[in-house]
Amino acid sequence: MKNKNIDIPLMVISLGLILIVVVLLALFPTQGTDVISTLFALITDNFGALILVFGFLVFIYCCYMAFSRHGRIRLGAADEKPEFTMFQYLSMMICAGLGSACVIWSFVEWGYYYSGPALGIEPMSTKAAEFATAYNFLHWGFVPWAMFVVLAIPVAYAYHVKKISALRFSAICEAMIGDKPYARPLGKLIDFFFVFCVVGGLSVTLGLGIPIISSGLGKIFGFEPTFIVNVIVTIAIAALFTLSSYIGIDKGMKKLSSLNVYIAIIFILALLFTGPTRFILKEIVTGLGLMGQHFVEMSLWTDSVENSGFPESWTIFFYAFGIVYATLMALFITKISKGRTMREMICSTIFGGAAGCFVFFGINGSFSMNLQLTGKLDVVNLLLEKGNSETILSILDHTVFGIAGVIIFLIITILFLATTLDSAAFSLSASSTKKLADDENTSPMLRLFWCITLALVPLCMNFIGAPLNTLQTLTIVTSIPFIFVMIGMTKGMFTWLKEDGR
Repeated sequence: MKNKNIDIPLMVISLGLILIVVVLLALFPTQGTDVISTLFALITDNFGALILVFGFLVFIYCCYMAFSRHGRIRLGAADEKPEFTMFQYLSMMICAGLGSACVIWSFVEWGYYYSGPALGIEPMSTKAAEFATAYNFLHWGFVPWAMFVVLAIPVAYAYHVKKISALRFSAICEAMIGDKPYARPLGKLIDFFFVFCVVGGLSVTLGLGIPIISSGLGKIFGFEPTFIVNVIVTIAIAALFTLSSYIGIDKGMKKLSSLNVYIAIIFILALLFTGPTRFILKEIVTGLGLMGQHFVEMSLWTDSVENSGFPESWTIFFYAFGIVYATLMALFITKISKGRTMREMICSTIFGGAAGCFVFFGINGSFSMNLQLTGKLDVVNLLLEKGNSETILSILDHTVFGIAGVIIFLIITILFLATTLDSAAFSLSASSTKKLADDENTSPMLRLFWCITLALVPLCMNFIGAPLNTLQTLTIVTSIPFIFVMIGMTKGMFTWLKEDGR
């Protein structure tokens, strides 16, 4: 860790800031939660409409960049060949962008929209059921994935075409701004925000995925999940994504992602053909149709008259988290896109990523919705009384797989969690590496350090009893500054294109 190519001050200051937040949450849990919740409410209430409009415009802009003449720009030399096959490329993209959250929420998220729908729809009605799937597709579809790639466009151009010598936001911002006195401090500030958001947000992702894995293991082996069990599960998952990260993207992330996608495809197809196949297919088509027909309305609906809180709790939250998560995805997408055209990178991210979500939410969500509508399982009440973990395990009990279904579900969840954190460890290591050529990888020891950090933060918060979701909410608050970062880097991108005669 004494390598001169490693930005030690960035790591120390960023981790110090996270440590301060964790300690304050431990000492003042109630007050800390209240303050952060108030900040989040201020952001969603006062800037919610801005976030919705920004997300919609980002999607339009990304489509323009993909299908205009700029889409033909190759990320690398003119004869550069992609490092990964399209299947490997999409697998890594989907596994990094979806994570275990998609696997977990795909079974139950529709239940919240069904019992508390948007657009003034009557709760628990036929229309509420149909729009529940449509909202699943909206919140995990085109706009969030466009958020992921909008930063990757200037970053990939800077790294692969302009040959900026580092895969970090500070280096790219400094190159865009030029010799202005504020260029270096601004770039460093963005780097600090980036590390804080990734470590905070992804540690929470690990922390929230652990309980359902522990509950599933408890169901299989007949024990009650405890803190010690959560620690063991966390260490096991950390060991998996640490090993994958240590051996590198080509040998680790690529193979783990491909394996994960194969298992996931087998599982969801088995669920489709052994479940209510006709209902699932019809609900998917209905959901896609409603989302397509009402895409603009659903994307920009602020509920200005009734103020039910639905946009703030769901659409604005998803878009804001997409903005923050885009910082991680931008660096990872850039690294694996060498040899691709700009069009391939954008379309693979937006439409490939969205398609993966449509399959997961369409099949898993429609299967569990059918249990609710046919009276076989009261999913909605179970959600309210028991939470996500118990509800999902109860849903899996109603599949034909029995305990095997729980085992496969846990394997998929663990692999998604591992691949997401693997990509996060790479992005963090890239951001803390001063110089990184496009044919180089970051230091294995540096990736190992970040893997350990990502595992330790949720363990510490669980041990001291600090609320995990508060740290996630705090990272969402930083979405507003990143809007201006995205706008500034997009402006710099067009300046470069003009200078390069493109």
